[in-house]
Amino acid sequence: MNPQVQVFHGVGDSHRARRKAFARAGSAAFAALACGVCLFGCTLTKSTPKDAEAPFPVVAPGSFYQPKRCLLTILMPARPLNDTALNDIIWSVVDRQSIPNETRKALEINGLRAGIVAGALPPEIEEILAAPPPNLVQPYQIELIDGGLTPVMMTNKNPRVSLFLNDNGQAIGRDYDDAQGYFSISATQVGRDRILLKIVPEIHHGPLERGWAAPQDAANPYFQQEFVMKTGQKEETFHDLMINLALEPGQIAVVGCEPDRSKTLGSFLLTEQEPNGGRIKQKILLVKAARGVSADSDLAKKVSHLVSNATNGKPAETSTNGSKK
Repeated sequence: MNPQVQVFHGVGDSHRARRKAFARAGSAAFAALACGVCLFGCTLTKSTPKDAEAPFPVVAPGSFYQPKRCLLTILMPARPLNDTALNDIIWSVVDRQSIPNETRKALEINGLRAGIVAGALPPEIEEILAAPPPNLVQPYQIELIDGGLTPVMMTNKNPRVSLFLNDNGQAIGRDYDDAQGYFSISATQVGRDRILLKIVPEIHHGPLERGWAAPQDAANPYFQQEFVMKTGQKEETFHDLMINLALEPGQIAVVGCEPDRSKTLGSFLLTEQEPNGGRIKQKILLVKAARGVSADSDLAKKVSHLVSNATNGKPAETSTNGSKK
């Protein structure tokens, strides 16, 4: 806002007097503007704090914007039931207090346990993960749009399963036909470097049916919300047993079972019998999480191809957040 400058015109003012008056007015306006910059300039040019995330991503002109993504690395080592490594040693380094007490008790009653490993895995577990065939533990990676989810199959299809489930302190017996166990895992970036995992047990059962369902990428805020025809089994999702784990870089989420509690949800999801009536094995679920995408992924190759075409074949620069310029 320009300051109001009063100009006095005397009787018989000359042209020179008027010029001096306008000059004084201009000087006053410039001084007011300079004061305004001094007083408010810091506020007007204040940048976003380093610890805070901008509400909207800043994209340089001519660059390709990609939604934020999370890369999950999943391993499922298996050993004979009550094996010391998976039943005791791994849990000696797992922080189970990272889960609220009420949820932790509900998991235990249903034969499940979970937590976070903040440091290195015990040597016994590293040895299992590095075992050669036929005991090879094959890791696989899943790339998710930030906030997206993926089902992770934990069991083969069982013709008939009878379980005892605990619902608000009451034991309930349920039978499932053609049942398969899953963990539904979603990943969301939190703060500067953490990733929040939400792990929910599920049972898919019954005959295949057709119905309408939201596509998997519907979690993407930039995805057009619509429904697609889907063929699948009924899905029973145990939302009250949702496991929330916020992982720092390098940390690992661990989900296992209480092997002495048979006929529970945990034993169904994380134990299995070898073919032809062989011995029973127990498993643990290990999940590592990172931001961005794998350099070997199809998505990364597609983006690299697009950027190469847009830059006439010149190599694209990579920014600090992994996006291409």
